[in-house]
Amino acid sequence: MMLHYQRHHNRCSYGGFTLLELLLAVAIFSLIVMILGGAFRLVVRSWERGEEEVEDFRNTRMVLDRIAAQMKSIYPSRIKKDKKWMTALQGGSHDLQFVSSLSLQSPLVSGLVWVRYSLQDEGGRGKSFLVQEWMGAGNNVSPESHDKSDRTEVKMVLL
Repeated sequence: MMLHYQRHHNRCSYGGFTLLELLLAVAIFSLIVMILGGAFRLVVRSWERGEEEVEDFRNTRMVLDRIAAQMKSIYPSRIKKDKKWMTALQGGSHDLQFVSSLSLQSPLVSGLVWVRYSLQDEGGRGKSFLVQEWMGAGNNVSPESHDKSDRTEVKMVLL
């Protein structure tokens, strides 16, 4: 009976995890943590990209709203060029120029302002969408005028 008790007692004293089982559990736990960490990083990167796209869309929308407001306020002006009267609305494949009663860059400006929107190639960096506004003495300085000393010009990259 004594021998039977010792065998039972020895069996109870070894009732834990073996080193192999512990190493296997740690390896499985580490694998799960790595998978969850990678998934978390993927979610964070996707979230940041989405936020950047939303911000780009908001900026683009704001610029387009401003352009629409300025185009709605086009003033039907005429200029004399080469001894002929022309409408002060000109455009090409990469630019548009007109007279407006609304200045986007200086909202406190009263009077007429010449506006030129243009698309310029920036080489390998893509293209830039620019706006130029200028106002001359008496609001009647032609954009082609050679005397630029009496006009204030502002140039800004929109997109």
